[in-house]
Amino acid sequence: MTLPGRPLWWRDAACREQPLDLFFPAPGRSAQPARNICATCTALHHCHTWAMSEGDWLDGIFAGLTRSERNRLRRRSA
Repeated sequence: MTLPGRPLWWRDAACREQPLDLFFPAPGRSAQPARNICATCTALHHCHTWAMSEGDWLDGIFAGLTRSERNRLRRRSA
């Protein structure tokens, strides 16, 4: 079953049953717990591709990267 609004690959993602606050850490909180989960994910490539295509508005940790890290990668690729 696919949840509405979720990409199809999300059903295989390691984050799917984790608390959302891990992937949207409050200012001053570490992103490392989310990065650790991302490092084990079989959908990492799909997540990275999706997050990079969504633009610079997307907050949170996706594919082990913060918003600013994804934005830096986009600038380097341009």
